[in-house]
Amino acid sequence: MRANLFKPNPERKKEIASIIMEGDKKLTEYLANRLLIFSFYHTGAPKHGGVYREIFLIKKT
Repeated sequence: MRANLFKPNPERKKEIASIIMEGDKKLTEYLANRLLIFSFYHTGAPKHGGVYREIFLIKKT
């Protein structure tokens, strides 16, 4: 019974659907000519500071 209290009416459902469709359209236009690069690790991330230690290690050539 309480779930029906917050259930949107059909008009609000149409409004929400149009907002989502408009957002999808804008996102598609924005990403049309973009190249997305995501970094990922094959293993877990190193301990905090490990990468800097490895980069700035004098002994490593």
